[in-house]
Amino acid sequence: VGYDGNHPPVPFVAEMLSEAKKHGATRLVLDLRRNFGGDASWMMPFFRGITRHEVFDRPGGLYVIIGRRTFSAAALMVNELEQHTHAIFVGEATGSKPDTFGDSRKRQLPNSGLTVRISTLFWKNWLAGEFRKAISPHIATPVTFDDFAHGRDLALDSALSHRMPDSPVQYFASLLTDTDVNTAALYISKYLMDPRYGDQDLEIPMIDLGYRFLRDGDATNAYYTFLLAETYYSRSADVLAALGFALETLERNEQAIETYQRALTRNENHEDAQAGLKRLTD
Repeated sequence: VGYDGNHPPVPFVAEMLSEAKKHGATRLVLDLRRNFGGDASWMMPFFRGITRHEVFDRPGGLYVIIGRRTFSAAALMVNELEQHTHAIFVGEATGSKPDTFGDSRKRQLPNSGLTVRISTLFWKNWLAGEFRKAISPHIATPVTFDDFAHGRDLALDSALSHRMPDSPVQYFASLLTDTDVNTAALYISKYLMDPRYGDQDLEIPMIDLGYRFLRDGDATNAYYTFLLAETYYSRSADVLAALGFALETLERNEQAIETYQRALTRNENHEDAQAGLKRLTD
């Protein structure tokens, strides 16, 4: 399936999805590494085609290769895919912040005669209070000269060979360990907010994961795990008691006391919350 880039890609996307269905494709790899952007409205056929596709719009169905030269409209497309799909990003961090200036116009400097390009619009990402310097990959594949010299494409190989773990909590754990808390939290949040997976109760697996981090001496990631679990299971005394224990381990005792107290408002007989509160107030 070919696309010349000179016209809105509606027929191209339709043909691409038709060919994928015909051949029984189980994943789509979208390469945006050297995409400097263009007309942002042209991304909508891709976006709508992917988000309405039952095979590609799922964890492990869509891989997007990004890199230091992913700019402008391509970066905006990454933003949309991050928000609305279960895309797994592979490669290097994008070349611009999620909130970025764009739509440059040529201007000739009056004295030197040099031509420069000046951005005219500020494009706001979907996250309020965005502070990231770039969108980071879930699977980092740094570019090396040795790979380039030998014709190896580690990013593409990774996108084609990667296999999602059976449990979303297991993948969340690997992201929390190997990437950063923001990347991990965005992944599991999209999963928990997808109505297609609403029948999966991840409260106990999240609690178990947090305590596993604590046993391994990683109280910080335990805290992040319990904190995220509280967002989605805020009525759970078990989650709050676990969060209180992580805070206690981090010696944030005032917050731990308040959290234990909140757990007891959910279940006044919760033994772990009672014991934690007793430890910190005696």
